[in-house]
Amino acid sequence: MKSFSKQLRHTMFHPGDGFTDFMEQGGKSLGFSALMVLLLFLVRIVQRQLTGFHFNDNRLEELNIFFVLIQTAGVFVLWVSCNWAISTLFEGKARFRDIWFFSAVALVPYVLSIVLSVLLSNILLPTESMFLTIVQAVGILWGLFLLVRGMMVFHDYTFGKVVWSGVMSIGLILVIVFVCVLAFSLFQQVFNFVDAVFRELIYRL
Repeated sequence: MKSFSKQLRHTMFHPGDGFTDFMEQGGKSLGFSALMVLLLFLVRIVQRQLTGFHFNDNRLEELNIFFVLIQTAGVFVLWVSCNWAISTLFEGKARFRDIWFFSAVALVPYVLSIVLSVLLSNILLPTESMFLTIVQAVGILWGLFLLVRGMMVFHDYTFGKVVWSGVMSIGLILVIVFVCVLAFSLFQQVFNFVDAVFRELIYRL
């Protein structure tokens, strides 16, 4: 079997064969998967803070690391969990760790595109912003292509079933996010009510 790095490079350009080899011969690295999620988190921080000032509208002093963590690692874990849950209803063959792995592989082009766009943003002029758009679009589309191929191989799905499973997974994600936001809002209102009552009691005493 090829080394992991060679197999990974092969998968980037031949995802059907590459993912099939990973599935049949093993070699799926959870360490690599965790590293990719960590890199996604780090490069999003780098993107926010170090993108050239011509293309950066963020308030650099207002960096919220927890919010970035939710946007990256949180969304990734939610995607893997929801896709696994949906796949159990649609006869998907991939295990949780399989979904975690091929989803992490799909992050590679996106992470690389962010790094490249940050570097270019400090060189290009504002009138050349289309190059940044192209780089980021290529990274996203390439990553989506890898994700689709990974789902087709590991779940043993047709393209149509991949699309349906993906839509259902995203729908489940939205439902979970809505419930979490609703629960947080309710908790905040209850906390404010209890705090107001407590302050009123203290004032009267």
